[in-house]
Amino acid sequence: MAVSNIPGSGRSGIAPEVKPPPPKPEPSEPVEQVVTPQPEPTKLASGNTARLRVDPGTERIIAEIVNEENEVVKQVPPEELLELAETSRAIQGLLFDRST
Repeated sequence: MAVSNIPGSGRSGIAPEVKPPPPKPEPSEPVEQVVTPQPEPTKLASGNTARLRVDPGTERIIAEIVNEENEVVKQVPPEELLELAETSRAIQGLLFDRST
């Protein structure tokens, strides 16, 4: 444990050591094999339809609520968040070369 002084409090204390989180394990099989495909989208009481899909860029599962005209009314996670995740993954690939 490391000793730290707390400015302005007149006290000194012991701060616990911060350890990095363990690395995430690599998935053993692709997401497409884990998620059971829906033969038919699920009809909701509002007349809308719920459907699931896998985003090809981030390999995340996307839930969508679609109206009768097949327009996406709501998506979780939002498209902006998927774009941000894909961009950060690309930047991480540029910064950290995993082949060495």
